[in-house]
Amino acid sequence: MRAKFINESKPFIAWHTSFEKIITFKSEPSWFTPKKIWAKSYHKNNNYEYGGDIHTYEVLISGNILSINEFKQLCKTLNIDHDRLIEDLVSNPSSSEKNNIIKPFIDKCDGFYQWDYNPIDPQKDAESILVINPAKHVKIVKELEVR
Repeated sequence: MRAKFINESKPFIAWHTSFEKIITFKSEPSWFTPKKIWAKSYHKNNNYEYGGDIHTYEVLISGNILSINEFKQLCKTLNIDHDRLIEDLVSNPSSSEKNNIIKPFIDKCDGFYQWDYNPIDPQKDAESILVINPAKHVKIVKELEVR
């Protein structure tokens, strides 16, 4: 049963930057950015720092994606320390660690917005979206050509 405060959301556009080419998303939780300018900056920063092939995709996200405040409320309802949870998620956990971290939310929502580092100005934060099962809720629209 879904939590009472979750609303069905309309599909929306977001972006994802990857070190590998993606044809379709896997079921592993993944981060997306709601702003194209941030996606281009993530792409350029990763290319500068790591080199090699970096891929950035425009995607369509659907499902019950909670706002930052809705997610904080869900954490409170589940008696989970929200700040600690986000700290754990943005520390680049392994796949199995990430799956354990988001386990309490799998039947409560399809993803959520959260603050992460800003690729343009490290002194500020930027919104990110964690989608719990991208294979089910994310479709690639196109790969961006970032220069």
